[in-house]
Amino acid sequence: MVKPFYRNELNTLDFAALSAERTIAILSIASTEQHGPHRPAETDVAITRGMLEELYQRRPHDLDFLVPPRQEIGKANVHVYGPGTLSFGPEILIPAWAATGGKAVEAGLRKLVIVNSHAEMSIS
Repeated sequence: MVKPFYRNELNTLDFAALSAERTIAILSIASTEQHGPHRPAETDVAITRGMLEELYQRRPHDLDFLVPPRQEIGKANVHVYGPGTLSFGPEILIPAWAATGGKAVEAGLRKLVIVNSHAEMSIS
């Protein structure tokens, strides 16, 4: 049997079989924002996708990972002015991330790692 990885692939029996000791929920967050004429708006999302693919390939045999859907809209301060940018404020993001963690707890998990592929630069 293939070990579960993406949360949306599990059925109710799969959730019941999860091990709280061995399973880590991985919430990946990114930003959909303009990166100028040389990169697509999904640049940070692509980085997150690559990180998850690498984790999938290198995952240790003694741990399981459960990845909920990527959060592809973040808080974009620097790029918020650009066309193609999608941005939520903390009043939306923090409760959404907390609710995602709550659902991991409801599924019987006790460990959550948040992986962020987005970094803000400051403009001087």
